Amino acid sequence: MFTELRNTLHGGVGLYYRKNRMCHLYNLGVFNIEHIAFGLPDINLTIVVIYRPPCYKTDLFITYLQKLLDELDDFGGSVMIMGDFNEDILKGKAGIQQCMERNFYKQCVTEITTDGNTILDLIFVKNFNVSNLKLRILQTYFSYHNAISIGIS
Repeated sequence: MFTELRNTLHGGVGLYYRKNRMCHLYNLGVFNIEHIAFGLPDINLTIVVIYRPPCYKTDLFITYLQKLLDELDDFGGSVMIMGDFNEDILKGKAGIQQCMERNFYKQCVTEITTDGNTILDLIFVKNFNVSNLKLRILQTYFSYHNAISIGIS
């Protein structure tokens, strides 16, 4: 299975941040989830960006996701987990969203995020005041997925 994941032609995660913003990269102990983890110490926020390829079976992904969530619990503070989970929440609460809710995460994206009128790109928060979050969906024109601009006040 994990050889298949390495050979996929799409997806991936990336990170851009301002030079004047302190950002700490973290190496989490979970190896079977494509992700980048970092912290913004000035606002006590840990952020993880995840990509789950469509070929990655949901039940197996959730097993490793739970390990990642358990590790993040040790960090304390607020946590934001975002990315392309390749699970359309418009079809109802599926396995990934249920896993996140069992771990007290709230899903914040409510608008269509793809050209296929689906919501595959999700943002989950824990110990975070959702009213401080401003999300905007931005048309990209070069991808099936639109971008999500995240403002934190």
